[in-house]
Amino acid sequence: SRLYDGIVKDGLRQPVTALEYMNKFYLMEGNKRVSVMKYLDSVCIEAEVTRILPQRTEELENKIYFEFLPFYKDTEINYIWFTKPGSFERLYALTGKTPGTRWSSEERRDFEAAYMRFRTEYKAHNGDRLPITTGDAFLIYLEACGYADAPKKYSQQIRGEVRALWGE
Repeated sequence: SRLYDGIVKDGLRQPVTALEYMNKFYLMEGNKRVSVMKYLDSVCIEAEVTRILPQRTEELENKIYFEFLPFYKDTEINYIWFTKPGSFERLYALTGKTPGTRWSSEERRDFEAAYMRFRTEYKAHNGDRLPITTGDAFLIYLEACGYADAPKKYSQQIRGEVRALWGE
């Protein structure tokens, strides 16, 4: 309860420590702080993360991960994931970006706004029951509706578009 009171009053004073392996995070230090932040419905928490790279293999998840790494280097985005190789390349094309070009903070913010609004509507429509990731569904959405206006769309509009695309 002291930790909770301190976080509510002062916020977090130091980042947690984690390892990242294949875009999954393993907490090394700070478990109680993460629990309190989760209880407070925090969407993110500052962390010092060490990435552990696997050896390259022909396994599907490994191939996708090695496609993710240059995307992360360009965007610093790690909240989108796919189930098929080539999806990060498709995402670049759909957003009009070029692999190897760093995204500005404004481009990252716009992408996050579009993705999170889509994610909210997709999950509200029980998208979690489908055998694909939200990222896979977002690609389908972008192919049908485009990206240029996506960051500016309101949730109501996205909700209607998700309903219209549900069969896809």
